[in-house]
Amino acid sequence: MVSVIWFRRDLRLEDDIALAKAIRYSEQLLAVFHLNPDQLTNQTTPNQSAFLQDFLVFKESLAENGITLHLMTGDLPNFLGSVHFPVFFFLAKPVNYSLV
Repeated sequence: MVSVIWFRRDLRLEDDIALAKAIRYSEQLLAVFHLNPDQLTNQTTPNQSAFLQDFLVFKESLAENGITLHLMTGDLPNFLGSVHFPVFFFLAKPVNYSLV
């Protein structure tokens, strides 16, 4: 089974329950981060620079674990409507558990 894990704001590998479950229960995993264009401005801010740096580090960390992170942009409802996979794993609120 192919599953999609959608990273929204929390870019971490440690203690990510959704990621741990996706790895455990999926034959193939599609990791996605949706970037809302409204989050970016024409002028680069320190927050944007820090986020993009964190994103690149997170992407590299996933790659070291054999997971490719795909960056999607555009309208979120259209994005979600275009993904046709049977299972989504995402964490609605942070919980303090360790990745096993």
